[in-house]
Amino acid sequence: MSATFSKLPIITAPKSLGRHDIAMSGKELSCGVVDYVATNTSFAADPLNWHQHLGYELLFMLRGTSGYQFEDGKKMKLTGGHFMIIPPCIGHRGVHNIREPSTLCAIVLNSRRAKWTHNIFTPEESAWIQSNFSAETPQIRPLTPAMRQTAKWLHETMVRHSRSVGQNGAHFANIRLQASFLILQAAHRISDQEQGSPTMVIERAKSYLVSRYAEPFTIDQLTTHTDCSRTRLFQAFKQETGMTPVDWLQRFRVGKALELFQTTNRTLGDIATAVGLTSGAYLCNTVKRYTGRTPGQHRRAAAKG
Repeated sequence: MSATFSKLPIITAPKSLGRHDIAMSGKELSCGVVDYVATNTSFAADPLNWHQHLGYELLFMLRGTSGYQFEDGKKMKLTGGHFMIIPPCIGHRGVHNIREPSTLCAIVLNSRRAKWTHNIFTPEESAWIQSNFSAETPQIRPLTPAMRQTAKWLHETMVRHSRSVGQNGAHFANIRLQASFLILQAAHRISDQEQGSPTMVIERAKSYLVSRYAEPFTIDQLTTHTDCSRTRLFQAFKQETGMTPVDWLQRFRVGKALELFQTTNRTLGDIATAVGLTSGAYLCNTVKRYTGRTPGQHRRAAAKG
């Protein structure tokens, strides 16, 4: 971060928010996982000046549109039905007023992990949630129906609480539970999408192929294991490896065969069976096609040292 942005004000609840916002701190909510929870109470929400947070900020846009600008000059538009994750200590600001009609809820996570022990999650659950909030750049992801409904309840409960006289224990409990559910669901959303990313699909596919390379293979087996369509699987493989799944598997099998040529005196038929290439003749053809040399040439080269 540049020197200019490193000196930006740190926004914490309930101070320094716009006049159209209401906020409750984690201390008020008895929820150590959050620094604060906020929502807007007016369509004409004021844009904030440059600022930053010590913990991750989650912005849940139920309806309307808002724009954000970040310290690297990047601008992002957050529209209804999506949520944004802003990593800690990244300078940002709203670039224009929220377009009406709008409903926006914000949750800023507590940056002090020791405080996460004072919440509804177990230590193991807290560690899993924190592991999913590891983005280094702002990200926008779609809300699930459950997240939309919970964010709507959170907004409505906070507005009712702001208009009530005195403290309302039920409101505190509801806000704490609704905010915690949104945090959990956001972590699940991140985890699910990462599991479905091309890189994760390929890693699962490779793991499957490596564990079963000596066995007969069909693309249907691989699509079932990766929970991925044939078209998407081939696209992901091409994107990540430059090869098809079958080509990648054959190259892996050839590599295993070369190891056996160089370290054993097993027959071509035995090696073919061991690496899933069905016959000595098929093994020879496949090795020659991928390496330009026959198994005998590989063995003679290994013997020469």
